[in-house]
Amino acid sequence: MSLAYDPNSSVSYVIAYQQPVKIQPKNNSLASFSLNGSQAVIVDAKNVSQIVPLASISGNVTSGAYDSNGTPSNQSSVEPNDSLQKLEQLKKMLDAGLIT
Repeated sequence: MSLAYDPNSSVSYVIAYQQPVKIQPKNNSLASFSLNGSQAVIVDAKNVSQIVPLASISGNVTSGAYDSNGTPSNQSSVEPNDSLQKLEQLKKMLDAGLIT
């Protein structure tokens, strides 16, 4: 799992790679939910974005867990740079209005 928090915008970026991740937003009016492996989401104080597959975040889905077909790969670790790149791309998609 990768998690990034931007204190300037109060936005959290979450990526689940292999295992499901339960998300409980701090705002109690937002329901808790789970991300499955190879999914990502953006959470702020009032909203939760749609859950997006990692395949839609970048052309290279090799997150260290799954190949481009969503099949588990034989790699067992996620490179930190890959996580950062996916989080940066997720933020760009939000900023461009591609996900809400």
